[in-house]
Amino acid sequence: MANVARAIERDETAGLMKLVVDAANDHILGASILATEGGELVQTLGVLMMARLPYTLLKGAVYIHPTLAEGFFALMESVKRVD
Repeated sequence: MANVARAIERDETAGLMKLVVDAANDHILGASILATEGGELVQTLGVLMMARLPYTLLKGAVYIHPTLAEGFFALMESVKRVD
């Protein structure tokens, strides 16, 4: 959250966002958001999970600046394969 503009603006940069993604189909298996307004943010990820859509859908999204959801851009860019 230290790099999320809205969190910086509000001086609420403590926290983190994590995803667990199925490497076979890019679907989100689980997510944790431990941050201010995390409950609001996780709803977006929950919708992707319910719709069985890949995380990459958010990777190409245009985010409003400054918002906490803008942190999804960096989150989606940070997804990497673990063997």
